[in-house]
Amino acid sequence: MNNQEQEFQEQQKAKSALKDILFMYKELANYQSLYDDFANEDGSFDPFYYIDIDKGKVGLATEYLRLLHDGSFIKLLCYILQAWSQGGYPATKDKTINKIIKLLDSGRIKHEPAYEKYLRLALKSDKHLWLQAKDIYGQYVEHSIKP
Repeated sequence: MNNQEQEFQEQQKAKSALKDILFMYKELANYQSLYDDFANEDGSFDPFYYIDIDKGKVGLATEYLRLLHDGSFIKLLCYILQAWSQGGYPATKDKTINKIIKLLDSGRIKHEPAYEKYLRLALKSDKHLWLQAKDIYGQYVEHSIKP
């Protein structure tokens, strides 16, 4: 596969991730907040891949990159909330929780201090995050889906 074909494939994967994010946002809009019980409503996109992806990798406009970044952040937050609500965290740190901790420790999201702040808050306490869930929803989800 040549470079042009790889770029095309990356762009198609990113577009599929955008569809997953918009579907996830639609589900969140039903609750008008974050959500802690996804089955498959969050799609199959990899938030660890897209949370800091740059334009050169996918060739999409800035607003689409923002949606990929924000959607990845929201999916990770909801995952942590789901782990708390199902009793799986902090008692057992599963593979995804460990990946989130590594992501935070890697410095990859230093460019978005709010991501780091809220992810660390979620890992520390779901109760504190729930107090801010509507604000986070408004800033990242509602803002993206309003016409």
